[in-house]
Amino acid sequence: TEQFTRQIEELKSGGYNVMPLPEIVDAFAAGRTLPPRTIALTFDGADKSILQDAAPLLIDSELPFTVFVPADRVASKKPPFMDWNDLRRLKRSGLVTFGLHPSSYSRLADSDENEIKRQINNSIAAIRKELDVNVDLIAYPFGEYDEDYKKIAKSAGLKAAFGQQSGVAWSGDDRYAL
Repeated sequence: TEQFTRQIEELKSGGYNVMPLPEIVDAFAAGRTLPPRTIALTFDGADKSILQDAAPLLIDSELPFTVFVPADRVASKKPPFMDWNDLRRLKRSGLVTFGLHPSSYSRLADSDENEIKRQINNSIAAIRKELDVNVDLIAYPFGEYDEDYKKIAKSAGLKAAFGQQSGVAWSGDDRYAL
């Protein structure tokens, strides 16, 4: 928590422009230039530590962030994951946006197309039902994807997909491999 607090202080004092991830993706799609040092803050997997440790600091600092939600983990109500009530609490802050993980948060690269579609659709439907939001961003579990996975994400109507590659994203990048 101390290290994360220092990182937040750097974001606030270091000339960074912290924006909601969906706004950055929309700017990429429209070809709009973002201010220098624009970043988004994201969290994978709906771990309870987001709610307990990170969110209070981000909310106090009024910094937006995105949580990628795997519906089956959240529905399980098992530690260390948040449940739907926890995510609704975060939503009320007005600073969080949601993306999705496939429902089981499993490795799906090279998997059957129907299984990938099923897991994506399960998370979309559960998030819509439980949080009353439409999600259009996906993070690949463990950052792993292949060309077919990218095509499925695009055909599902998602605007962008994220792996774990290092580097800076820009508007010319493949939006299904950010």
